[in-house]
Amino acid sequence: MAPHVARPRQGSATASASVPIPGQLWPLVALSIGLPPLFLLGLASFAWALPALVFGAALVLRRDLQLPRGAGILLALVVWIGLSGLQLRGVAGIALFGYRWLLFLSLATAFIWVCNVSRAEVPDAAVIRVVGWTWPVLIVFGALALVLPDVSSPSVLLRILPGALADHPLTVDLASIRFAEVQLFLGYPVARPAAPFAYANTWGSAVALTLPFFLLDRVVGQTGRRRRTGIILLALGVVPMVMSLNRGLWLSCGVAVAYVAFRRVLTGDLRTSLRLLAVAGVVVAAILLSPLGALIGDRIEGADDSNESRGSIAAEAVARGTESPLLGFGAPASNEDDPVAVGTHGLLWYLIFSHGFVAAGLFIAWLAGALRNGFGVASDRGIWLTTVLLMAAMQLLIYNMLPHVVLLGVAAGLLWRDRYEPPTNGAK
Repeated sequence: MAPHVARPRQGSATASASVPIPGQLWPLVALSIGLPPLFLLGLASFAWALPALVFGAALVLRRDLQLPRGAGILLALVVWIGLSGLQLRGVAGIALFGYRWLLFLSLATAFIWVCNVSRAEVPDAAVIRVVGWTWPVLIVFGALALVLPDVSSPSVLLRILPGALADHPLTVDLASIRFAEVQLFLGYPVARPAAPFAYANTWGSAVALTLPFFLLDRVVGQTGRRRRTGIILLALGVVPMVMSLNRGLWLSCGVAVAYVAFRRVLTGDLRTSLRLLAVAGVVVAAILLSPLGALIGDRIEGADDSNESRGSIAAEAVARGTESPLLGFGAPASNEDDPVAVGTHGLLWYLIFSHGFVAAGLFIAWLAGALRNGFGVASDRGIWLTTVLLMAAMQLLIYNMLPHVVLLGVAAGLLWRDRYEPPTNGAK
């Protein structure tokens, strides 16, 4: 569509504490405060496909539907991934492929839906608030992982699924009630937060990508009790974030802080930039001087094996991807020389191996366009939302960002609004 172009807004980063939550946002509410009950049922990972179904249906019924710039690329990606699934056989393989396909459809529909629904119906601040709720929920799960590391039980979903699907290793991982991955790569057992996801790396990726939403809702531009509560929650979140041993999470936070500081300098706001860097420096120093510092040191010293394994998996994904460069193989595959499946540990490697180089190119093209749009937004809110996409670009090489890839669509949609859609009736 030809967007209505308006000057970037310089308004408030967030809205007031009394912002109403429209009913249309219930799929995102389910992915925030709804995650605990969904986790106990074994549905938490699968619930991230909800936006594909709910927002998708709303878009189909919408008579004035318009496609924002970049939507065509995402829709082409969804179609291309669907074509790659034609190669799969077996009930379990096809069902799990359908689940992954819906996750990318959720990305596309969330982006298009946010760009189409008006601010009068769904204010920006309401979307930010609902997604921001996800961050403290993940932190609570992280804390539970540290005190209940050995809990492992089949969920209700696993008990009712047919055998072929219930016995598939990925289904078991996705639908089991397990709070932590207990790993020994440091030479001693460490409980790494994973719930409500299957893996610790997924938890780390989602914590990073939801953090800007939480900051906008509770800290940036806020005052009084709301800001104090946000800062307290941030402080409490440090422990599980460090204990997760997710170097990608730590690096993502560093990238976000550096970008915001850089953008503030460009606008002439040197004071805010220095304040942000000073706070970040104090937090890092406090962590390193605490008992958590020794754990970080062990993680960095023991990183060689992890780096070598990741490099090997990435190289094999590209090498084997050349055997089926157009459509890939439909899904990750087992690896004879490594327990880690080929096509994991990085969304880029997943796309190349599972869906071909064309799919990888389409996703990168969309993300680059969304980032370019974000770089053109100068409001505080826009700058922080751009960090979501910037962190995602970095995570492409290390995290699969599944099932929570829909977060990128939400952030990109809000950035499109910020740049191209003028405020409606004072909605923020």
